[in-house]
Amino acid sequence: MRIFRGRYDPAGARRIVTLDDRALELPALLAGEVRHSPTGFNWGYHGSGPAELARAMLVTACPGEPAARHPACYQEFKAEVLGRLQGEWEIEEPAVRTWFMLWRTTETGQMIMDELDAEAEIEIRKGG
Repeated sequence: MRIFRGRYDPAGARRIVTLDDRALELPALLAGEVRHSPTGFNWGYHGSGPAELARAMLVTACPGEPAARHPACYQEFKAEVLGRLQGEWEIEEPAVRTWFMLWRTTETGQMIMDELDAEAEIEIRKGG
């Protein structure tokens, strides 16, 4: 089972996030997406570093799920999970997937899923 881990570097100046002891990478940005944090990942508050981490964790744990990249999704994951973490932490990858699957059943999740389905249908009709 893969595990996300967050810790402070020995000097305490930056945050280190790994997945199975390998550095978690920032996901490549798709058209229309923005990089939230110029300083990388963080946790324990509701700012840009935790938003960047939330998106990276969801994209990694839920590949092929466009909704995982949607700001409504990763911002909620940030608020419910990452914003509350303090110090060093571990989160199993299946727990991230479970959170995502539950989020999809919420009113917001359903709205985003419907929106993404409609966009995909338009692209199919265009032949793209």
